[in-house]
Amino acid sequence: MTTTENNTPQSDDNKFHIPFYEKHAFKFFIRAFDSSHEEDQHHDRYDNLSSNEIRKIGAVAKKTYLLAGAAGALGVSLLYIPQIFFPFMFLNYHIALPTVLGMSGIDIPIGFTIYGVVLALLEIYLLGLLNLRAAQQIALICGFPNQSDKHYEEHLYSLYQVGLEKTSKKLLEYNLDPWFGLSKFQIMIFQLFNKIKATLSNMVIKVILSRILARFTIRAYVDLIGIPIFAAWNIYSSNKVINEAKIRIMAPSVIKKLTKQIKKDLKKEAEFKTLLYDVLQYITIIKRDFHYNHYILAHRLINSFEVEVKPLQEISADQLTEKLQQADEETKNALAKVLAIGILIDGHLSLREKKTLAYIKDNLHVAFDLKAFARWERSFLEGNGLNELIEADFIP
Repeated sequence: MTTTENNTPQSDDNKFHIPFYEKHAFKFFIRAFDSSHEEDQHHDRYDNLSSNEIRKIGAVAKKTYLLAGAAGALGVSLLYIPQIFFPFMFLNYHIALPTVLGMSGIDIPIGFTIYGVVLALLEIYLLGLLNLRAAQQIALICGFPNQSDKHYEEHLYSLYQVGLEKTSKKLLEYNLDPWFGLSKFQIMIFQLFNKIKATLSNMVIKVILSRILARFTIRAYVDLIGIPIFAAWNIYSSNKVINEAKIRIMAPSVIKKLTKQIKKDLKKEAEFKTLLYDVLQYITIIKRDFHYNHYILAHRLINSFEVEVKPLQEISADQLTEKLQQADEETKNALAKVLAIGILIDGHLSLREKKTLAYIKDNLHVAFDLKAFARWERSFLEGNGLNELIEADFIP
């Protein structure tokens, strides 16, 4: 993607290594960022979304949820209803086996399998376009990215990845690997589980219902229980995309403001520079996710404070608190802010992360209030930024 003299984005798929099967989606996404871009009507600070922007985003969300849920329900309906009323269309292919195995052969549902795969691919394609359109519309509503921003193309491509629910591994540029310390098998299981959660939920519920309804004629319709399940998962997927688009838009300005605040608070930066990379590594490990906002955080802080990138290593909460305990109060407060922003900048605060914050609070004696963190997480997802956190004093 390049820009012309008037900064209108042009399709440059090669720069971002767009696969051939995504080229249509990529062109569809960037086409809207032309003269209709609303940049001139907006401020160039995005750390807080306006009430008007939030209202418009809400309208985009409702429409997306409706269409995504309908796509999930329609997909399941088209998969199973024809089998109930037109079973002759889904004949099995019989494969004979040697009689020594105690079976005459097995039936393979060739027709159903091909039909199901085609339907699944169509639904995935439709949901992808819906989510991509939602990310696109949210960016246009907010006038993001600003076309005068030197990172304009990167931000735009990042939003494209949001729409397709793809991850960016740019963190590795700074030797920050959230999967460091995990075996290949653990990584594979983690990724596989995330991809098939909807199917697993459907299978569990079908097993339960088939037992409950075993004596009734309506057992034949148990497969249709997938209608609300897949509709709900599609809505959940679209909700993740919409929330992600909002926090991607706010993150660069939030991190820029954090950097300015730290520079303002610190009289001496030497100790902060020495310990900053350890904090960034710890954030990466505890989040276990290649999130683009963590890349922006690392990129901004490492370059602003000229921090040396260290070799890959895993750092525990014990090791981190032991290092930070030796720091002066100003440095400790600044690093506590980096840790807090790093945990919240992806818009998700897990139970594991809450336990980590409580542990660091007790052992490092910083004023981490878990209720405040929950409030900041909610506020950030609603489009209200993280100004209160940035201005907070964590040294009691």
